[in-house]
Amino acid sequence: FDAFHWHGEAFEPPPGARRIASSEGCPEQGFTLGERVLGLQFHLETTPDAATALIRHCPEDLAAGRWVQDADDMLAEAARFEAANALMTTLLDRVTGKTVVG
Repeated sequence: FDAFHWHGEAFEPPPGARRIASSEGCPEQGFTLGERVLGLQFHLETTPDAATALIRHCPEDLAAGRWVQDADDMLAEAARFEAANALMTTLLDRVTGKTVVG
């Protein structure tokens, strides 16, 4: 899936955690711990408006680099945000017990 990232930090998962997401640029992208703990290093909640606000208010974070998209590329496809938001809903339903994943 295509997730929105806006971070320069990394983390070590807690003992007993299970990795659920990784990327070449950041090996630790997400983990679960037990049935109700979810940690993510990306932003499934981001909307085009939220991304636009970050771009406008934090331009210094967009220093050119291998893992940094330019603002136009970030905002090019609204469908990416919709898909990420839908995945967030699925994950939150799972964590809250609203959906049982087989």
